[in-house]
Amino acid sequence: DRPVRTAQRRGDLLLDVRDPLEFEAGHVPGAVDIPLGQLRGRLDELRTDREIWTSCEVGQRADNATRARMQLGCTVRNHSGGWATAQWVLE
Repeated sequence: DRPVRTAQRRGDLLLDVRDPLEFEAGHVPGAVDIPLGQLRGRLDELRTDREIWTSCEVGQRADNATRARMQLGCTVRNHSGGWATAQWVLE
């Protein structure tokens, strides 16, 4: 909960890399959904002037997305635990 709330307060980008159906079933308010398989082709949609927090269901896909963004020199963090953790805290 704390990382998500901190990111929301600071205006960081919350990037959810789950598939659209997973995202529609529930997500952190304000999150942007770009599925991991589409991320490389849609990088231009992400603002680089703020920190990016990646999230998925439990962390595997978000970790992959985090590493890809770091290689491009972006400030990015992985929201460990993903939606599986955030959903019960945020409700």
